[in-house]
Amino acid sequence: MFASRMEGVAYLERLSYKMIESLSGEKVTRLYTAGGASKSLTWLTIRSSVMGMLST
Repeated sequence: MFASRMEGVAYLERLSYKMIESLSGEKVTRLYTAGGASKSLTWLTIRSSVMGMLST
C-alpha cells in the first residue's frame, strides 16, 4: 500500500517535470534526491522507473 502512494507521488513529479520541459524548452536529463528520501532504495527505484532516468 505504501509503495502505491510512492508511485503516485512519482507520477505527479513526472507530470510536473513534463510541464517544466514544455514551458522551458529544455529536457530534464538527471534527477537528484536529497535528505531522508535519498536513503530509501525503494523510493529511488520507483522514482527512476517512473521518470525513465537514473536518480542520484
